Amino acid sequence: MPDALEMTCADVDDALAIVALRDELARWQRSVGVDQWQPGEVHPVVVGQQVLAGEWWVLRREGAVVATARVLGEDPHVWGGELGRDGTAGYLHGLMVARSAVGDGLGARVLDWFCQYTLTCGRSVARLDCVADNPRLQRFYLDQGFAEHGVTDFGPTSGWQPVRRFEKRMHREPSDDR
Repeated sequence: MPDALEMTCADVDDALAIVALRDELARWQRSVGVDQWQPGEVHPVVVGQQVLAGEWWVLRREGAVVATARVLGEDPHVWGGELGRDGTAGYLHGLMVARSAVGDGLGARVLDWFCQYTLTCGRSVARLDCVADNPRLQRFYLDQGFAEHGVTDFGPTSGWQPVRRFEKRMHREPSDDR
C-alpha cells in the first residue's frame, strides 16, 4: 500500500462521493443480511453540512474517495449524556471502505488515524459503535484493540437498531524533550 495515502478533511465536493459510498455499502450489507443502513437514507445536503462542520474525513486513491469516516467530539445519542459529553473521547461514525478496496487494510488504517487524531485533540479515549447484530464488524473492532462497552437499545419505536459500543483507551507516548 503506497505511503501517499493519508486521511484529509473532506471538502464539500466530497459529499456526493460519501453518500454514494454509503449507498453502495448499504446495498452490500443488505445482500449479506446486515440490517444497518438503507440506500438513500442520507441526503447529500446533510452530509455537505457535516463536511462544512469539519466532521468528515476521507482517504483518496488516485483522486477517488476509497475510505471515509465522520469524527465527532461528543455523542450523547449513542453513549448517553454523561459518557457522550465527558470531554475525554472522540467518536467515530460512518467508517466506510469501498468494496473495491477491501483487503487493502484501509479500515485498520482509518482506525489507527482516528486514534492518533483523538490523541492530537487532547482526548484519551476513542469510541465507536456498530449495529448490535453484526458479529463480523464487532470482531474487526475487537481485533483492532477496541473493547466492548455495552449496547444502546433505542427502543422499538425509534427506527434505530440497537448498537454495540466499543472504546479504546490510549496513552500519549512520553516525548523525548531533554
